[in-house]
Amino acid sequence: MNNEKYYLIAKGRLKKQLENVDIFKGDINALLVVCGILIAFFSELALTKDCILGIGVPFIIVSMVILLFAFRITEWQDSPNPERVFYDLQQRTNIDNFYEEATKDIVECYQKNKVLLDKKADEINWSNTFLIIGIGFTIVGVIIYVS
Repeated sequence: MNNEKYYLIAKGRLKKQLENVDIFKGDINALLVVCGILIAFFSELALTKDCILGIGVPFIIVSMVILLFAFRITEWQDSPNPERVFYDLQQRTNIDNFYEEATKDIVECYQKNKVLLDKKADEINWSNTFLIIGIGFTIVGVIIYVS
């Protein structure tokens, strides 16, 4: 019965982790839209007013490219595998043994997903850094243009 408790705890954690994936997708989508709008706006300013106003655009483009790399991470691990559950039920596996093996699988999936989520979070952080640098350079460009 203890194995069932650990299984349920691990399954709950994996479920929460997979819910965080959707949050990351929303963040990336929002940042992509912001980058696109800023690139269009600052490029238009650079073309119509003065090229110094577009000094931050390359950094915002780099930010957008990094976001696209973060967006492409889409394969997530989930457990237990339905085929395996069906197989174990057919073999009439000891239920405690099933919970123990399923918990090991869930922990393995959790660890693999954590690596991918950490990578995605790092890419979002790098993207934000380049976005802020791009906006900063654009503000400097505006100050230079106005003075």
